[in-house]
Amino acid sequence: MCRSLRKLTACLLLLCLLLPRMGLAAGPVPLTGGSRYPAVINRIGNASAGQNFSFAPDAELLEVFFPQIYAADCAAIRCGGETAMIDCATDKLAMKVVEMCRRYGIDHIDQLFLTHAHPDHIGGLDRLAKEVDIDEVIICFDPDENSHSKNLAAVCEAHGLALTTFEDGDEFAIGGARLTFYLKGDPGWSANDRSAVTRLQYGQRSLLFTADIEAKAVDRLTQVLPAEALKCDICKYPHHGKARLSQAFYSAVDPELWILTANGHESGGKSYLTKQKLPYALTYLGIIELRTDGATWLCERGAGK
Repeated sequence: MCRSLRKLTACLLLLCLLLPRMGLAAGPVPLTGGSRYPAVINRIGNASAGQNFSFAPDAELLEVFFPQIYAADCAAIRCGGETAMIDCATDKLAMKVVEMCRRYGIDHIDQLFLTHAHPDHIGGLDRLAKEVDIDEVIICFDPDENSHSKNLAAVCEAHGLALTTFEDGDEFAIGGARLTFYLKGDPGWSANDRSAVTRLQYGQRSLLFTADIEAKAVDRLTQVLPAEALKCDICKYPHHGKARLSQAFYSAVDPELWILTANGHESGGKSYLTKQKLPYALTYLGIIELRTDGATWLCERGAGK
């Protein structure tokens, strides 16, 4: 009997040694952020994705909010007590931008960056400035370029807003995050192809805003920018997802999530993403919330349909 007891004890000891290696002893590991977890947790596409995930209580987060708009661009960026915005939609859609600001407690914008002189990107300034304090409006185009840019300059003067410029390669800090701007279009190109492309970097995580660039600028970017400038976790699809783009561009950016400032109608970009089974989110369905601690993005849907 003693011999049987010794055999049983030995078997139990061996089992205890093997269980951890088999992954059976530890049980489920809660997700709490950090580099060992996915770069992007997409709860927009799958509400149960990373269901146990949470950021560390003391983590300083970068937050990006896209308002519930379409056929226009705007995104608010908040980090370390500072807030920036890229584009401000149309005059008609500006109240959607204001509603988003109210929802997330944004009553002050340190820097408003405008990517090109089209009304679906700069037309909302007057309404926005009536509701939110703006320290500085920063543009990359001539204030006299067209009627829309001239109106923008007049709005800045009426509201007493500082109007300054940024150039290719300029960098700006938003708390601990960094914005880098790329302007690679030729002077004779359309305003869309001269749009500013913006890379947002925070720790290991990145987001690329591509404004309204089209085929010429897309090709130019893949030719002149290093791979690390284009590769990103999340990409705002160029020009509201209207067109399918070059395979070289898709391969270069290779995001885990695309953001389309568009509605549900078919388009070249949306059709391509659908056929390729690439995850994307449409802004017309509701506010898009993106948060990261520099290691993991958490993507969720805010208010909307």
